[in-house]
Amino acid sequence: MKLTQDNNPTFGEPTIFNGILYRSKAEARWAYFFDELDIPFEYEKRFFNLGHGRCYLPDFWLPKQKIWVEIKNSDIVSDEEEQKANGLFEVDKKDVYVFNRFPVVATFVSPFENDNTYLEEISGFSVHLSNSNLKCDRYNMENCTFTLAAALNLWPKNVELTSDEYRKLSSKFCSAALKARDFIYHHPGQFLADLMRLNGIAVEQN
Repeated sequence: MKLTQDNNPTFGEPTIFNGILYRSKAEARWAYFFDELDIPFEYEKRFFNLGHGRCYLPDFWLPKQKIWVEIKNSDIVSDEEEQKANGLFEVDKKDVYVFNRFPVVATFVSPFENDNTYLEEISGFSVHLSNSNLKCDRYNMENCTFTLAAALNLWPKNVELTSDEYRKLSSKFCSAALKARDFIYHHPGQFLADLMRLNGIAVEQN
């Protein structure tokens, strides 16, 4: 299998996308990904009081799916993050997903064909779910189109992994991931400098 994209971005780097300031480039990339797939979302919609002096501000609310999504840059959910995700579900009774890292696009030989047909899938990330079981169910797969489609309620009923419908969905996910990675984002200082240039204001160079 060949991973065709760059490593995951540095977290904690404030980034502007579509007029919204995100706390990291990774969050901005997920926002672009959702936007490209026509998935409505709200960023940092509200704080939750989880009790015992704990507060939680989840990254995304997806109103169509009625789920919360938190973005992290690790391969596993820490005990603290698991407790917060479980606590949010207990308070709001909505499924809470933790997406670790941002998808890359992987190219591999189809296991379903005999003619060395190459397929593309999103890969390189994991999905963690806190739900009515009050525990994090972990999904960490090399080929994650199915996992993410199920989480986002985009998986068509009765669709087989060998079907054209699945390949179309996988292609759509791959395209969104590639566009999100290739998009030129702005950090706040760069955004302000570009705005000043557009308005004919001189920008002092360091």
